Amino acid sequence: MTTLISFIGNPAKGAHRHGNQRNSSVPAIQEYVTTDYRFEDGFTSNAMFFGWAALQHLRSKGLELSRWLIIGTPTSGWAMLADVALEADNTSLDAAVAWVERSKASRDTGTIQDQHLIEFESHFGRAVGVDSRLRSVVDSSDEVFACLHDNLEANEHVIVDITHGFRTIPIRSVLALGALRWIKNIKVDDILYGGIEKRDRNDPNTPAPAVSLRGSARLADITPHLAAVELNDDLEAAALCAERMKIGNTTLHNALREASVFDSLLRLEDAESTLRSNDVAHDDAWTANTAVGIATAKTLRRAAGVGANLQRADRELRRAEEFLDRRDYLRALILLCEAIRRRAISSLKLEEQLKCEIRSIKMEVAFDRLESSPNCGFRSGLLSRLRRTRNQVVHVDEAHSDVQVLLDSPDKLRSMLRDAITDAKKKLFRHLG
Repeated sequence: MTTLISFIGNPAKGAHRHGNQRNSSVPAIQEYVTTDYRFEDGFTSNAMFFGWAALQHLRSKGLELSRWLIIGTPTSGWAMLADVALEADNTSLDAAVAWVERSKASRDTGTIQDQHLIEFESHFGRAVGVDSRLRSVVDSSDEVFACLHDNLEANEHVIVDITHGFRTIPIRSVLALGALRWIKNIKVDDILYGGIEKRDRNDPNTPAPAVSLRGSARLADITPHLAAVELNDDLEAAALCAERMKIGNTTLHNALREASVFDSLLRLEDAESTLRSNDVAHDDAWTANTAVGIATAKTLRRAAGVGANLQRADRELRRAEEFLDRRDYLRALILLCEAIRRRAISSLKLEEQLKCEIRSIKMEVAFDRLESSPNCGFRSGLLSRLRRTRNQVVHVDEAHSDVQVLLDSPDKLRSMLRDAITDAKKKLFRHLG
């Protein structure tokens, strides 16, 4: 389902129709200027209220709208919507004039009455051809949010027409829709603006461009994915961002998704191998042609570890510290243990001693050798407790009492991980400071 959202304001007194535009028989005191609007695909529509032109254009594209939500204040020029009623049904002149008189009388008391807005919906909604909802709100963030929340269904798509209305209300609405993206899964497909002031100044009879801000709307769409990348190093979200911002090609996108799967399954070797392949690590894999694409690519590259000229154990320790700062204890624990294992193997030359590859040397062996080495550098019992905590979490081993105490207390778990990182930096990763 798709809803068109429009706003109605109160143009300055003295606004009038001009040029070769048609006349109206509806006695509205204040009016927008009736204008020819030209959309990007060449479609044109003559309208006083841009929302009506937008509605006609969306219909011409075969888009089925679920409703048209028009938001204004109690003092907005609601009477101008009679022009829409006449455009929808040219036989409704008498009814439109009568409605204008009633709504003007109501508005002249200082505020439009909801009953007159409901009258428009019931008398002219069928002619307009879509569920038309007129909503009067006070210009406050809470009322605007409540109006949108109550009149949009979950999982809806919306197109926002920001042409008319008190300037703060469209801004409040766009921000509210950002929150509704999470509360009701509302998605902004496009933002439209009828650019009356963008007409050729030398020829006021030329059509005004109907401007689409879908590029900016796309930013709102990728922002949650960027947040997932920044907060969680979510490489699936990184692939989505790269696709929608036209960064790189399908090979890059698929590689990021593959690495994301490996990472989620704790297949760290496979994830590392994918992220170090030319499909991801090469500079040419991240080409972008727009400012936002170039900036986004830098963030995505950093999340993928591209350009980090550190050994693998160093990268793992850095990431473990980042995850601990985010309170992502599972990944902090796993990566910290892996970083210590890998650096212990290197420092103690266990490959030579045991005559096997790094991947064949179990964590228990590496930790035991490190803990029993002279000048271990770790607090007494810390390495054993760290390894057993990891095994309990990853393999669901039987928990020892000292491990269970850690798992039952976030503060104690966090303190143990912080101590282990501190000791690891002093003993194994001095070059990282």
